[in-house]
Amino acid sequence: MLLDFFRAESLSGLSISVLYIEVHRRAEVTCAGSNQTPKIWKTIPSQGEPETIGFSTDNSTQVLTKTPNLEVTVGGSLVFSFPQIYHEGIYLCLYSDGKPDQMKMTTVTVLVPPSPPYIQITGCEDRVRPCFFKEEDTNLVTCAVYGAHPNVSLEWVARNGKDISFSNYEKNVTERGKTFDVSVSANFKVSEDILCDKEISIECHFGGPLAKIMKAEAQALIVPRFCKTKEVAGNLTFMKPLMMSLIICIFVSQIILFIMFRNICKKINDPRKS
Repeated sequence: MLLDFFRAESLSGLSISVLYIEVHRRAEVTCAGSNQTPKIWKTIPSQGEPETIGFSTDNSTQVLTKTPNLEVTVGGSLVFSFPQIYHEGIYLCLYSDGKPDQMKMTTVTVLVPPSPPYIQITGCEDRVRPCFFKEEDTNLVTCAVYGAHPNVSLEWVARNGKDISFSNYEKNVTERGKTFDVSVSANFKVSEDILCDKEISIECHFGGPLAKIMKAEAQALIVPRFCKTKEVAGNLTFMKPLMMSLIICIFVSQIILFIMFRNICKKINDPRKS
């Protein structure tokens, strides 16, 4: 027999696992213990009393909640047959497994992909041909997604390491019911040492905790205002040690001249030498 031993104070110190599920795609949240272990599933609202969803015991199940598209399997898993945003929340599984007061808590977040289902770069509406930005025309780039959930983060990064840097990030969010339109703008600056034949590629992708789950990205190429040919860059590389040697020689010469001048002055001012 399974007793509902839940007490709100028993949640203190309990670890919470995080599960991301996709809207409209069947998902399952497992409990703990063996399949034969009786289990009770509850939802923990941000306000109000916890609600019992259902339970499984003795190879049978029963669903008590009025929330649609929720099921409890014979094995004790909680099933979202047709996930919606309103299914988001904290879910608690109580089980005995031979020990009292065993619980597993899971935070469920429902992912709604953006529409259209990709990241858009302002000025790059043609997704067939490569997108270019000329630094002499603009140093501002913007990327965006529309109709996504939850409120996502977007990041601009350089695919060429130190060839380009970003600054003055600005994020704009428009909430549309339960979904969000998100855009991120940033200023870019190309390194003055960039070679003319080197491709400068930038990328906008999802950041934060969803970076490993939402893999979409958008790319563009930057045409720098100034660049160096390999010959010029090679000459500069060759000239650096030469210039350093020249500076050292001038410095040493000045020291020698100073010492000579000081000795001459001493001889002139020494009455014994006159």
